[in-house]
Formats: sequence, C-alpha cells, structure tokens
Amino acid sequence: MKYKAKREKLFVRMDENTYMLLRELSDRTDSKLSVVVRALIDRGLRGLVGEDGRLRLHRLDR
Repeated sequence: MKYKAKREKLFVRMDENTYMLLRELSDRTDSKLSVVVRALIDRGLRGLVGEDGRLRLHRLDR
C-alpha cells in the first residue's frame, strides 16, 4: 500500500499589501496563488530546519 500524505487546509488573514505582493508574484509566474504561498512557506521552513530535522532557533533571534 502506498503512503499518501494527508493534506490540511489552512486559512490565513493578511494585510492588503502582502496580498497584493503575493498576487503580483502569482501573476508574473503564471502560477496559482496557493502554489506561490506553499512555495514561500516551504522555503522559509527549510531555512529554519537543519539537515538533522531540528529547528535552528538562533535564526529566529535575528
């Protein structure tokens, strides 16, 4: 049996300026807004998690 990751929905509120920037990035890359948001979240999390899977909390202090 093949493992299938369960997807969760997340609803987020943001200010108008942030939404406008995300929408512009979405339009310029010809991608859906949700794809852009997921990619940015993934990139941010990869910057905070080490190769061993632990959080690098010192990065949060900057």
